[in-house]
Amino acid sequence: MIDVTPDTTRPPSADATTVDGLLVQAIAAHRALDFGEAEAAYRAVLQDEPEQADAHHNLGVLLAVQLLRPLEALPHFEAALNADAERSQFWFSYIDGLVRCQHFELARQVLPLAQGLSMAMVNALTERMPRLADEPAPIAITAPVPEPSQAEKQALVDFFQQKNYEHGEAHARAMVQRYPSSGFAWKALGTMLQPQGKKEEALEAKKHAVQLLPDDIEGLCNLGRAHFELGQIAESIAVFRATLVVKPDYAEAQNNLGLSLNAHGQIQEAHECFQRAIALKPDFAEAYNNLSGIFNARGQLDEAIDALQHAIAVEPGHRVAFGNLLFVTNYHPDKTAEEIFEIYREYDRRFGQPHRAGWAQHTHAARAGRRLKIGYVSPDFRLHACSYFMEPLLSHHDVSVVDVYAYAEFTQEDSTTQRYKRYVEHWVPTRGMSDAALAQRIRADGIDILVELAGHTAGNRLGVFALKPAPVSMSWMGYGYTTGLQAIDYYLTDAASVPAGSEHLFSE
Repeated sequence: MIDVTPDTTRPPSADATTVDGLLVQAIAAHRALDFGEAEAAYRAVLQDEPEQADAHHNLGVLLAVQLLRPLEALPHFEAALNADAERSQFWFSYIDGLVRCQHFELARQVLPLAQGLSMAMVNALTERMPRLADEPAPIAITAPVPEPSQAEKQALVDFFQQKNYEHGEAHARAMVQRYPSSGFAWKALGTMLQPQGKKEEALEAKKHAVQLLPDDIEGLCNLGRAHFELGQIAESIAVFRATLVVKPDYAEAQNNLGLSLNAHGQIQEAHECFQRAIALKPDFAEAYNNLSGIFNARGQLDEAIDALQHAIAVEPGHRVAFGNLLFVTNYHPDKTAEEIFEIYREYDRRFGQPHRAGWAQHTHAARAGRRLKIGYVSPDFRLHACSYFMEPLLSHHDVSVVDVYAYAEFTQEDSTTQRYKRYVEHWVPTRGMSDAALAQRIRADGIDILVELAGHTAGNRLGVFALKPAPVSMSWMGYGYTTGLQAIDYYLTDAASVPAGSEHLFSE
């Protein structure tokens, strides 16, 4: 097991101005899961004392285990060994780092040189290296592998159910450090990283989980989804097909295979996967929602609406499915504008009005000379059709009058993103933040006017606007119709888009 090591050869000092004091501070932050503070403190120690062995070792552990950056960790493990080659923990951590970097041949060469490793340490390392063709099978270890307690596992489950992914990630990283051979710990870490958009790290964590839990079909399915999220479609299809070979009646794998096949252009096979998923699990709201996308792309609006209504019937709180229902219904040739607007009003009754009683008073001070704070919320701060409208506006804001915030709900950046970052004074990534957390952030930022730029399209944060985090809010440009939310005050448009006399069809 990799551990955070103190130097026991000299008494620690609590004085943070000394090297010893900084090291104590760093270790305390590390153990308290404050990884940013720990990294800064370890680096401060090394700036004052470049050969400090424990600081090098512990920084390496932080980079390799908690932050999943093992390549950056290797020089620090090597420096620790150069300073003290008799510490078995230093050897173990270095070889573990080589394995994490998949430098297996080098790890094999270093292992016989390591000093003081116990047999359990050696086995823990060799078990994670691919076996050579002429290498005998390893001797099984009868001692049980340390596993997290049920209470520790339940705490992570609770974090996930609460969508508190940031704290869940911190606890999962700590669990991985304490139980590096626990498949559950790695699986939990990947599960916490994925919704935050940390796709590469999630993939690596899920790979570890599958290696440690080769019979865990759910873990294998999770790995396939990680490949899908990274756009590695061929890999995701292969993993999902392998999952279904083992468990053909696994509805989640059928649904995920359908998503991958659809992204690969194999539309009919994707359609069949979604249907099989529903046959296996008749209350599978997500599969109904995905099936509706196939119908919508084919222009089969009635079938798409029927699938979405099924999704909402089995999961009334499925806000994405209801938003898709609104989007599809906009194009139905046989529904009147009033009939369509009534469905938008139902969206507000379900997902907007229940939050109204919790709206807090806004206390923004209106004093002379204060710049107006404007926040833009969008998943499309990138090369996108919306950029033809958003970019000229943001680039021409008068910063002497307005203070601009961008709340960016996406993970893929491009050259357009970099330009957006130059236009605004405050860039706030929001992927993985719950509606409540983002609303709290917007309140703390003191936003005066909050602008919604997605409507009922992918990546929208309408749930945040339902919480009324700013005194004035408006919807603009990203969607061709009302949001349906009375919580949004204005809809910015023109007479071509909204002819005179249609005002009654807008909630704003």
